[in-house]
Amino acid sequence: LYVEKMRYKAVTFISRSCRPSIPVSYLAQVLGFAGTSSEGTGEKENDGMEECSEWLKAHGASLIADSNGDMVLDTKVSLLLNLP
Repeated sequence: LYVEKMRYKAVTFISRSCRPSIPVSYLAQVLGFAGTSSEGTGEKENDGMEECSEWLKAHGASLIADSNGDMVLDTKVSLLLNLP
């Protein structure tokens, strides 16, 4: 019942303390999205990252690709928009 609210609060606090960006793979693991796995890379981990990305976008977060091509949360832009 409280998972949605707790995830939103956690992303808000993490965004304020980690700048300028946070990897979506880290957020998926920390926020406990289903499908994330600490056992190497695989389809389950990608499903969790995809689910996390969709959740972040639905809440108005700004996602960008870093120099390695990995998705990251742009915390500065997201906080300027008063979003996670």
